[in-house]
Amino acid sequence: MVDIPHPGTQPPSAWCCDPFVRWADWLAAHAALVLSTGLAALLALASGVGAIEFETHAERFLASDHPARLRYESFKQAFGLDTAIFVLIEAEDVFDPAFLDRLNSFHEALEADLPHLDEVRSLASARLLDGGDDVLRAGEVRDELPVDRAGAETIFRRLSATSTHPGHVFARDRGLTAVAVRLDAFDWTGAADAGGGDPPPLSATESGRVVERVRALAAEAWPDHAWHLAGNPVVNARLAAAFARDTLRFAAIALATIALALAALFRRPSAVVLPLAIVLLSIAATLGAAGRLGVKLNVTIQILPAFLLAIGASAAIHLLVLFYQHLDAGASRRQAVASALGHAGPALVATSATTAAGLGSFAMAHDLAPVALLGVIAPIGVAMTLFAVVGLLPAALVLLPIRPARGASRSLGTQLGIRLARVGQVVLRAPGRALGLAGLVFALSVLALLRIDAANDALAYFPEGDPIRTATRVLDERLSGSVSMEVVVEAPAGHDVRSPELIAALDGLGAAASAIPPRDGARINHVVSLADVLREIHDALASPAAGEPALPDESALIAQELLLFESTGADDLERVATTDYSSTRITLRAPWVPSQHYLELVPGIESLLRETLPAGYEVSTTGLLVLFAEAVEAISHGFRTSYATALLLIALMMVAFLRSLQGGLLSMIPNLLPIAITLGVMGLVGIDLDLFTMLIGSIAIGLAVDDTVHLSHAFRRGWERHGDLEKAVTEGFEATGSAIVTSSIVLCLGFVTYAFSPMANLAAFGLLTSLSIALALVADVLLLPPVFALSLRRGASSRQARLPLATR
Repeated sequence: MVDIPHPGTQPPSAWCCDPFVRWADWLAAHAALVLSTGLAALLALASGVGAIEFETHAERFLASDHPARLRYESFKQAFGLDTAIFVLIEAEDVFDPAFLDRLNSFHEALEADLPHLDEVRSLASARLLDGGDDVLRAGEVRDELPVDRAGAETIFRRLSATSTHPGHVFARDRGLTAVAVRLDAFDWTGAADAGGGDPPPLSATESGRVVERVRALAAEAWPDHAWHLAGNPVVNARLAAAFARDTLRFAAIALATIALALAALFRRPSAVVLPLAIVLLSIAATLGAAGRLGVKLNVTIQILPAFLLAIGASAAIHLLVLFYQHLDAGASRRQAVASALGHAGPALVATSATTAAGLGSFAMAHDLAPVALLGVIAPIGVAMTLFAVVGLLPAALVLLPIRPARGASRSLGTQLGIRLARVGQVVLRAPGRALGLAGLVFALSVLALLRIDAANDALAYFPEGDPIRTATRVLDERLSGSVSMEVVVEAPAGHDVRSPELIAALDGLGAAASAIPPRDGARINHVVSLADVLREIHDALASPAAGEPALPDESALIAQELLLFESTGADDLERVATTDYSSTRITLRAPWVPSQHYLELVPGIESLLRETLPAGYEVSTTGLLVLFAEAVEAISHGFRTSYATALLLIALMMVAFLRSLQGGLLSMIPNLLPIAITLGVMGLVGIDLDLFTMLIGSIAIGLAVDDTVHLSHAFRRGWERHGDLEKAVTEGFEATGSAIVTSSIVLCLGFVTYAFSPMANLAAFGLLTSLSIALALVADVLLLPPVFALSLRRGASSRQARLPLATR
């Protein structure tokens, strides 16, 4: 219950206010020491900004210990990367001899120029097998490039007779070909630099550099042809470039807009320069600490600078409003700082704790590496900004020659406080109606938010018409697809994958998988397995006639033909089977569609494999397609756990701050409503829950509760002084109203800047977070006075005490 003091007793809030008054007195006496030491510490941390590394690999969205991630890492160790940089080149006829000669030159340029290269595959290097009488010869198209149309047509017929080249290396209409640049999964140069040992994974930075080099070579080689760059490494590189661009751009825009808001509210240079300079330094210190610790920042961290800037400026506003009020009333700078800290200090610590709790809840989304990392770094940043606002800013206010404002005219802040007080009196006259209407809106919002679906589609972040979306569409529609599902089949102990039964099953898998009905564009376009390689070998050796088996049907014959193929020096088998043939790989190519659409297809493929493959063979599925689908499940689970954690932690903090179980729980009403409305809007307009939009609720509730804390603290102090609810609400709004309005505006401006991003994920995040903050301000103004009245009435009822409420 809310404690109701008797006249003449010590206010219950003294326990939390007095320590800040004492802190202010000590700080004023040692202001120079505090400021110099604090600045030196932050500058030392900020110097690590140059060591920051970024990680945008979409396959690393899952935690390193997630089972799907572990399967993928094991797959890469055995078979290499399942992704490639695709250069898609359009031509009238890709089998024209002149085009093939030019393509071969481009192929050789890529091989000679690119670092971290595993292999380049193109129409020029397409496999050609000849044989007979137990003799097999393996070559490539570029070994004997055709010089005339007849030679080109012969090559076209031979490649078209295979199952691995048409629709994969070249389009069936002969108007498009793909050059696949496959990179090493690991950075062997980095391993050498580190003195040996296990090589680190190839970084996003290095992969991005290769992508840009491929782009430059393609532009140089094909100035007169339409060409496109596609593939997951290209998407990663584009995300990294957008990440770096937007992080700096929108932090700068947020800085400018917040500076204007501060100038409009205070009309003093000190109120603009001091808080922004100190908060910017704390942000740099946060990022610098991450750099020094070797933490690789990822896509979600790009919201952090503008976020910390907004909450730091918001906290500073609450302190500065009170400081200038006391200074203008005749207090000295030291007295004004003590009064401001004594009044706002407890609330500032409480709001920082609730904001940190909202952000820290993301650490519970352990399966999502970018979100979990944000849950660790962001609370550290909040602590840094709190130190700057309650430590360095007061010290600077004491030391600098800041003068009281001249004139007795009402400031903008005073006018805001008076108008909010009038609104508070209106809602106090009908508290039941206000809370009833809020309950109805909440119920409707819950119904709407149930329509939200989890999603994972990095390609959708880019605007329609973006080159990467166009290139991916070309690859999906005219060739086999831009993502893959990889299946690893392990033979039982004492056996290997050269079994006729397994080969026959693999041979029929392509048609069976392609026959699975598509769902929202999710389908299997092309399947490549050991059976396809063996079919080409058998065809070259035996040239089976009609009615004869297209594949060898005896284990000894299969082993013999594969051995002949290996003896030619071809390395193709390394891509589909381990050297001891204990396991083999099946690649199922598919188009890039939102990953949630594959949630049903992946289990369908797994079921098909269990039905098709012989008993005893173990099957595991992996590849980007599976990882992306698993990320959808992780987003859904992370959303639930992070929201539940944030609500629980913040509710407990409100109970502790208000020293009342009932008061703390009731104070959550104006904080839950804005989140429910925002999520309801997402459900109504069809905005999916992804890596960014899942952050909105926990961030917003951590920020929304700030206004609740400041107003509750102000209402409580007014009640302790007067014992009258109307006076308490009026005084609370007049003292704190301008600060909560301005801080909400600052927070909205800090996030709404992202709405101008060309990246759809950032734009949605900025708009929805700004909406939730604006709704939180409205909810606090309209609902917190009735909630406060309700808690007081119930507290009085339990004591059979009378309250001097004009609303009775």
